[in-house]
Amino acid sequence: MTKIGSCQNFANTGIHTIQKASFSDAGTYVCKLIGDGEVKTKLVTVIVTGNTNCTFENGICDWIQDTQDNTDWISKSQSTPSTGTGPNNDHTFGDSRGHYLYLEASGKSQHDTAVLRSPMLSTGPYCLSMAYHMNGISMGALNVYTKECKSTVRRKIWSAAGNQGVNWLDACIKTPVLSQDYQMYIESERGSTYASDIAIDDVKIFPYAGNCTCYSSKTVVRSCNFEIDICQWHQLTTDEFDWTRHSGSTDSSATGPNNDHTTGM
Repeated sequence: MTKIGSCQNFANTGIHTIQKASFSDAGTYVCKLIGDGEVKTKLVTVIVTGNTNCTFENGICDWIQDTQDNTDWISKSQSTPSTGTGPNNDHTFGDSRGHYLYLEASGKSQHDTAVLRSPMLSTGPYCLSMAYHMNGISMGALNVYTKECKSTVRRKIWSAAGNQGVNWLDACIKTPVLSQDYQMYIESERGSTYASDIAIDDVKIFPYAGNCTCYSSKTVVRSCNFEIDICQWHQLTTDEFDWTRHSGSTDSSATGPNNDHTTGM
């Protein structure tokens, strides 16, 4: 069995079981069936749906710090150490609880880079959605590349450069259809001075289905049944009072539910 465009080797015979499907498992497989002295070839197309989403709250998920760059992306909450550059908070929560990744420009040289590599992807196409922050008077560049598994050349598919202001921005990037499995590379490049901290957050990869939509944790409603806590929602501090978690009926008669919706108890 072979996979068209793959750099992964399979045994010629036997049963192949995938315990956890990833985007690299998608694609077209060529299977040779031998029976009664006859060899038949069958093409099998495997489609993997879903997405890989990373908010960087608990590490970098399935992304990999590249070793061919000058430095690593750093996990941070709240503002970066230098004034006049970097975000004040992350994109996911917008307050001190959240984390993002950034390139620390202080102590680095111009054009130094930090690079993240994605897990291996099948031939595509895919969408890459991410939030990015590029505030600083000597801002460098943020680049996205693809590199096929049998190639040594990275191909730039998206870039932003220069001061982009104090707000988080969204990037929605469609990858091309390639002939081999490949990886995406997210590269931050330092500008001419310390005022070039570049940050990313809420990075998501998902199969292209007609258009690429920018997804962010602020706009995607997550499911929460409020059985344990309020999940990733948070109480505003600028209102008059807070929502209260409760079971059974409310304290007042003739108003409120008798039970919750999830369990009916």
